[in-house]
Amino acid sequence: MALIKKAEVELRETESRKLQSLEQFRDWLRRHQYIKYSRQDDTYLLEYLRTKKFSLNDACKLYENHFNFRSKRGDWFDITDEKRNCIKELVQCGSKYFINDPQSTDTTIFITRFEIIDLDKFSITDNFYTDFSLFGAYLELENVQICGFSLILDFTNVPLSIFASFPINDVLDWVRSLNCCPGRYKQFIIVQLPSTAHTLLNLIKMILPEKMKERIALVKDYDELANLVDVKRLPKYYGGNADERDLIKATLSVFDEKLPLLRNSHKYEIEWSKMNIKEVKLNEKSTVGSFRKLEID
Repeated sequence: MALIKKAEVELRETESRKLQSLEQFRDWLRRHQYIKYSRQDDTYLLEYLRTKKFSLNDACKLYENHFNFRSKRGDWFDITDEKRNCIKELVQCGSKYFINDPQSTDTTIFITRFEIIDLDKFSITDNFYTDFSLFGAYLELENVQICGFSLILDFTNVPLSIFASFPINDVLDWVRSLNCCPGRYKQFIIVQLPSTAHTLLNLIKMILPEKMKERIALVKDYDELANLVDVKRLPKYYGGNADERDLIKATLSVFDEKLPLLRNSHKYEIEWSKMNIKEVKLNEKSTVGSFRKLEID
């Protein structure tokens, strides 16, 4: 009941509105001039509707933009067996995992501990597609769609040399993806970011909406982190009560369970040659125009 109430208050979601929006969304997709085939089950379409608080016009724009982004960075979404193994290794070593309670209305916390990542074995690009795959898996969960994510990016004890390995175009594409991929991102907490990396952060902020910028918090240690999150939810490493091994196990379980859906999401057919020819009208007083080319080159 608490989750239903939260969806109603924060997302303007009611059962009747949900059913009507899904029907209108599918009707729009059936008549779309360019999207010939894509995933259209309730769970997947609700990712977009809930992200945009049931503004159908905005949800359709996000849907278009998302597939445009996939056309640019399809390598981040195509989960081959080799990539699956890489993703699982990065989670198993404790570098990335989620803290999620499906029965609560808390945000789902995603922790990345850069100190643990072996950059001789895993590239930054490996990390990016791991993030996309894990977030995609968790967005299949209703409570995550409704309550959103909080990200903790932990740079504690990370050598300055790590930032030399960050491909700037990939970093900027990852940031731009926040505007064209579903998901409610409520908080970005960066722990112990070296001063030399602030130039990169300032560059990132230049392409973020104001609302997203306001959600970025820099903290110098775990004591300051405790002022921004419920420490009890965190693993013992951060002074909390959770067992990191359980969190890792749960993250892998969700990923394994949702992997078939993630692979199905990457099966789509779009006639790019027909872009910018016609507008597609909605069953409401609004329209969604032709595909919008994202400037992510």
